[in-house]
Amino acid sequence: MPNNTGIGISRHGVQGAKRGSRQSEPPGIQKRTRSLSISSERKQPLGEPDPQLIAAQLRRILASREFAASARMCRFLRLVVTEAMQGRSDDLKEYRLGLDVFDRPDSFDPGIDPIVRVEARRLREKIARYYAHEGRHDEILIALPKGAYIPSFARREPAKVEPVATKEKRIAVLPFVDLSGARRASAFADGLTWELMHGLTRIEGMFVVAWNSAAQLRTDGIPDISLIREKLQVQVVLTGSIRRCADRLRVVAQMIDTSSGIYLWSETYERRLDDTADIQQEISNAIIATLRLRLETGNSGRHPAIAYHPEAYQLYLRGRGQWNQRTEAGLRAALTSFQQAVALDTRFALAYAGIADVYALLAEYGLKQPSEVMAQARSAALRALEIDPSLGEAHCSLGLLVALSEWNWAEAEAHFQRALDLNPGYATTHHWLACDFLPIFGRLEEAVREIEIALVLDPLSPVLAEAKAFLFMLQGRYEEAEIQLHAIIDANPSFFRAYATLGRVLTQGRHYDEAIQMFERAIALANSMPNLLGALGQACGSMGQQARAREILARLEAMRRNSYAPATALALTCLGLNEISQALTWLEEGVRHREPSVVMIGVHPAYSDLRGHPRFERLITNHLRLPAALSVRR
Repeated sequence: MPNNTGIGISRHGVQGAKRGSRQSEPPGIQKRTRSLSISSERKQPLGEPDPQLIAAQLRRILASREFAASARMCRFLRLVVTEAMQGRSDDLKEYRLGLDVFDRPDSFDPGIDPIVRVEARRLREKIARYYAHEGRHDEILIALPKGAYIPSFARREPAKVEPVATKEKRIAVLPFVDLSGARRASAFADGLTWELMHGLTRIEGMFVVAWNSAAQLRTDGIPDISLIREKLQVQVVLTGSIRRCADRLRVVAQMIDTSSGIYLWSETYERRLDDTADIQQEISNAIIATLRLRLETGNSGRHPAIAYHPEAYQLYLRGRGQWNQRTEAGLRAALTSFQQAVALDTRFALAYAGIADVYALLAEYGLKQPSEVMAQARSAALRALEIDPSLGEAHCSLGLLVALSEWNWAEAEAHFQRALDLNPGYATTHHWLACDFLPIFGRLEEAVREIEIALVLDPLSPVLAEAKAFLFMLQGRYEEAEIQLHAIIDANPSFFRAYATLGRVLTQGRHYDEAIQMFERAIALANSMPNLLGALGQACGSMGQQARAREILARLEAMRRNSYAPATALALTCLGLNEISQALTWLEEGVRHREPSVVMIGVHPAYSDLRGHPRFERLITNHLRLPAALSVRR
């Protein structure tokens, strides 16, 4: 690894960086954490800065895990700190930084090229993450205030510990630890964890961190409460252990205040091993009843729980993990897991909702003919509601498929509203409202609020983080979207959707070369999804790579004849080739077949060249029949 702390300063700034196109940072630490602003730290002035203290702190930061693999961020931070310490703060202008840090030519125009502003935001985020983790006990604080490129220096003042009151309603349930020999109770442990999470979400006013985020902090030892507080932003943690011995089962549950580390409550439950599903339900109900009283959350909206087969629990959890990969292979594996779960337990309503969600995404991503799978999705969701009419997850599933394939906006709204009423703590409902419903009507500010709620519930989810960047793109907030997507890629280098959305953002900024690189990476990770091919075709055509764009168009046409490719994928490639009439013809065909991807054409910036065209406007007003407003209430 190159020594990033030994970069020299010339009269123009930092030396030693290779000139070339912008690259994403190598993988770093998990980025879905609370954005911590150094300016919010409790600090006191340093007085006249001590150069030795500042220099030592700079070396410490540059050698950290957060910065060590990021040469350009090291260059940026070293330059601004060094110049400020040498009394040359007035020289830290955007033009100079563009030349000295980002290798722009002398013709660089900051008004046209936003590279310095974009990267300054990333630098501020990296500094904040450093002080949130590795540097959380450092005495010297270095910050880059917003709106300027001159760093500030301060001394941290020890913060007072203020325990969170037990009435707080944000909680994380960590996976219970199996202490049995040979992990004989692991299935029971995960099932109990899931049952507790699911039950707690049904208590009015309770926000429960989703399984996907909580499971990332699984540990067989003592949990790091301060890390959990930082990553999940919860006030209370519920954790515990399970030990199986002969025909007895012993469960220890504990509730911990994350501010102080104080144990608020602990209880031990011992049961004979007769029916594990009944025991699981009995213990879960006992714990939830206790927590309701201790957390003072008011009345519970929780319906009588249904006991599921413990192995079906495991298959369901595995399926949700596979589903969250969002790749074709992951979706197909998830479908198998959910189907195996309902084979073991024919009344496992959540697994039927999972089946519906897989089919819906296969259609939305252009991987299966919608006419083939949307009926199966509806059937599975209705089966889930037949078993459990109060299952919010199934109403959420119906809301998505009704919106995407049936275009019955009122019915979709009703299902989403019912899902929120039944289970406001289900992050996916907020996600799909934000990305698959509200934007259709141009309600983007509401959509951003919904995705923020989803991220509160599942703060470590790359799917939700990418969704927020997607909404930024729809709003035209391209710089913010790019910052968000780079952070996701740093933390999740194999998550294809981040590359794909970054490619779309770069396409809108006319950075076609970089956009093509991002699409190629996404396609390599996701195995040539047709939606990705269409976006790549648009970027290639827009860049002037006509031959390659036509090859992609021919490939998509063959896919549409032989299996399936959404009409929007072909339309995008035609737009890149400036074949407006043919692009509209493809969109009209997509509308005739009620393909899911066409519902977003009125708001997606990829179709901006068509706005105002009579044929395009007729598609929006006459065929999609979008109402002026709908209201989703919480």
